[in-house]
Amino acid sequence: MPGPQKSMYKILFVDDEPSILEIGKLFLEEIGDFSVDTVPSAVDALQILKTSSYDAIISDYLMPGMDALRFLHELRSKGDTTPFILLTGKGCEEIVIDALEEGADYYLQKGDDPDILFRRLSNKIHQIIGKRQADNAIHESEERFRRIFESFEDLYFQTDMNGTIILLSPSVFRISGWKEEELIGKEVTSVYLNPHERNQFIAKLQKSGHIKDYEITLLKKDGTPAISSISANLLYDPEGNPSGISGTLRDITSQKKTEDTLREINSFLENLITSANGPIIVWDPEFKITRVNRACELLIGRTAQEVIGKPLHLLFPPSDKEHLIRLIKTTSAGVRWETVEIPIMHKDGGIRTVIWNSSTIYEQDGRKPIATIAQGQDITDKKHLEEEKEKAVEQIQYNFAQLSILNDGIRNPLAVILGSIELSDDPVLIKRISEQIREIDEMVNQLDKRWIHSEKILDYLQKHHQITIDPTLKSPDSSLLPEVCADDTIPLVEEIQAELYAILDSIDALVYVSDINTYDLLYVNRYGRALYGNVIGKKCYQSVRDSPDGPCSFCTNKHLIDGMRPTGVYQWEYYDELRNRWYDCRDQAFLWSDGRLIRLEIATDITGKKDIEELLRTNKEKYHSVSTMLRRMCDNVPDMIWAKDTGLRYLFTNRALSEQFLFAKDLKEPFGKTQEFFIERERKTHSDDPNWYTFGDNCSDSDRITLEKGTSGHFIESGIIRGEHHILTVYKTPFYDEDGMMIGIVGSARDITKEKMAEDALRIANQKLHLLTALTRHDILNQLQAMQLSLELAMESDEPGSISRNLSRAYAAGERIEKIIVWTRDYDDLGAVSSSWVMLKKILQSAIDKQKTGHVKIHNMIPDHFFIYTDPTIRKIFSTLFENALTHGKSVSVIRVSAEIRDQTCIIICEDDGTGIEPDKKEEIFIHNYGKNAGISLFLAREILAINGFSIKETGIAGQGARFEITVPGARFRQDSVP
Repeated sequence: MPGPQKSMYKILFVDDEPSILEIGKLFLEEIGDFSVDTVPSAVDALQILKTSSYDAIISDYLMPGMDALRFLHELRSKGDTTPFILLTGKGCEEIVIDALEEGADYYLQKGDDPDILFRRLSNKIHQIIGKRQADNAIHESEERFRRIFESFEDLYFQTDMNGTIILLSPSVFRISGWKEEELIGKEVTSVYLNPHERNQFIAKLQKSGHIKDYEITLLKKDGTPAISSISANLLYDPEGNPSGISGTLRDITSQKKTEDTLREINSFLENLITSANGPIIVWDPEFKITRVNRACELLIGRTAQEVIGKPLHLLFPPSDKEHLIRLIKTTSAGVRWETVEIPIMHKDGGIRTVIWNSSTIYEQDGRKPIATIAQGQDITDKKHLEEEKEKAVEQIQYNFAQLSILNDGIRNPLAVILGSIELSDDPVLIKRISEQIREIDEMVNQLDKRWIHSEKILDYLQKHHQITIDPTLKSPDSSLLPEVCADDTIPLVEEIQAELYAILDSIDALVYVSDINTYDLLYVNRYGRALYGNVIGKKCYQSVRDSPDGPCSFCTNKHLIDGMRPTGVYQWEYYDELRNRWYDCRDQAFLWSDGRLIRLEIATDITGKKDIEELLRTNKEKYHSVSTMLRRMCDNVPDMIWAKDTGLRYLFTNRALSEQFLFAKDLKEPFGKTQEFFIERERKTHSDDPNWYTFGDNCSDSDRITLEKGTSGHFIESGIIRGEHHILTVYKTPFYDEDGMMIGIVGSARDITKEKMAEDALRIANQKLHLLTALTRHDILNQLQAMQLSLELAMESDEPGSISRNLSRAYAAGERIEKIIVWTRDYDDLGAVSSSWVMLKKILQSAIDKQKTGHVKIHNMIPDHFFIYTDPTIRKIFSTLFENALTHGKSVSVIRVSAEIRDQTCIIICEDDGTGIEPDKKEEIFIHNYGKNAGISLFLAREILAINGFSIKETGIAGQGARFEITVPGARFRQDSVP
């Protein structure tokens, strides 16, 4: 059979060199599982990508019409995240950096052997596609978690120990009318009806670390109270200290109203039920007993207090329980009983047969049941008279077969196991095993009671049916039991007893039972027998404690009983000097099967734990000294240093971070708080200034990245801190506990703002010079070629007119070269002038003052307090816009320059009342040499603005005037004085 088909990856290859496309397609399809489409330009690639999708894109950098950076920008701005690989020439490091910042996934340099180049390219495509698929899978997983979180019916919450709300599920709005953002960061007591309720809740929660179905009363947004059931757990920091609370909350207001309604109905029916002669019982929709009358108490042998709140099936015989539960549930569907026969179990184990009729009570809507009431008639005696004759002999045989298991061989080990497990620290295990043991004990009790029942049957048969029974069979102690009992049941007792003692022998701790009054040992498990030998029947103080003279001075018997009643578990520690071992002892008193009071002790060896405690105690002072030294070292370096837990709460901050970034009150304040706490506090101090503190708004989520990857990372992060722009180089790495579990992040950061601004200034200067040089060289070469061609034509012609025309053309080309050179001289400071903070209104006014406008008026509407970070060449940008309006606007009479703030950016607007620009020309006007302008063109204006981090676009309406908008990013704009 053929193997599975390999999946083919679709690749789009973009290059303006046909031979490269041909070779690349050939190599890639031959060496890899690729299907390659080729196009000669980025413009063509964008058209294809409108209707087709690819697994990866390979693009050359320098192509006509649109280079790879512009192509990549177009893709990413449209949300296209297709993996992108850039092919460049050697020495193009700046282009590579720009491409990676724009979102490129990888780059390769041309020039290598084609086979080596494309094999490397094939390997890298596989790596990038695999990583992208993995990233998509993670994103889908996160999205599924978000949908699950948002679908919670109950309210999920988290608070810190001070009661500040940290996290709420979206269901908070549906439950309370509050929105998440209205409550996050607020004190939880603000939504309590009675704030002191939270103190009671916290006190109870701190006792065990968790709480379930605790009732509190909260306030909805409209002010109405909401009775709520809360289940919560304490959260702990790495040092084991409580750090917060998480849990769920459910609105049970309607449930409480239903309970109130039920209480009213119970009160109404109280007299009716109490005075009835027949048994009456009432249960709720969950089939729990809510009322019984006196006649019913007599029927079941239990008081109302014993059964109210208990499940209804408590009254049913175990053998009929499943069937009767199904029958009872029919009342919820509206079924009315007229004469339904149901057996009821008396407390002493007797079964009463009762005929019942029932009726279900509903809420006002007639749909939801509130309670069901049933009245019965006891027909047990009648049924017994009918059944006694045919069942008597069968009952006798059955009872005799069961009686032999009733002995202390089962009850005593059961009692020890129950006492042992109740000393455990695991509540779930205690509950599960205790319920199983009690079920076994109840079975034994029921069999015990059947002996009395058998006695009555024997008497009845002898009296009414002349049946003679051997009197020796009437005693459970008789050795003349039926054969089935002797052969089957007795071995079963021994087997059960062995299994029960095997459970105690499996415990890895000393377990023993002694008589509290005589100190005689009644039981010792295997662990104890290995230590002390077979000591059953001896005194505990002689065998276990090596105290031959009498009871131990530290005997705990006095702590286990109050009078003659057990007081519960007593825990203590004991050091065995003879064996040099420490034990954690847990003692408890309870009744043995013969009625005497016994003591159960479980002693667990904790010598290893004690050794560790001693080691920690002796090393504590040394660790404290090391910690102090590290703190001083960290506080004396200029770099910022910190540690956070996985919840991104600070565990440690040095002085530089606390003072320069968080502005904390002291070095202790950041502990347990997140970075957002301090950012929000800073913003509140200058709520009127959106640019007061924006650090982190545009940064990558480096904490999340470090936690998810589990590896160290280097990040460049920037933003405004107290009105000043800062750039930080940040290093972060996860740290783990001894078990390899990630427990937090450590990080350091250095402020590189000045270094970065110097680098940017140098880069901008070089880019401006490169741009000027390239444009000048290109234009001069074009004009020189035109001049040379015109002169050659003039020299070859004999016709004076032709010679004159060609010489004129050559002369015009020379004039254009002169203008270009003059223009170059005007801009020879492009690379020499560095950037700084300049007053926008002042530099605009200098451009207006040098402009010859004639009758056209230019209004400077820039506010005095607007400053931008740029070089003085920005003045020439405004001059170009003015010249463009005066030259092409035709009917221009006024030009206005203003500025406004949008989304933390500054928009400089230059608009006129001329003819405007047609929609299809709005981009063409920025093309190089559009309109053959001699001065600085809109093309060069856009390029210079882009080098400075600005952008420009035309947004006017044709026929109403031109409108140019220059966007200045927030990092290069401010509204206060020059720094």
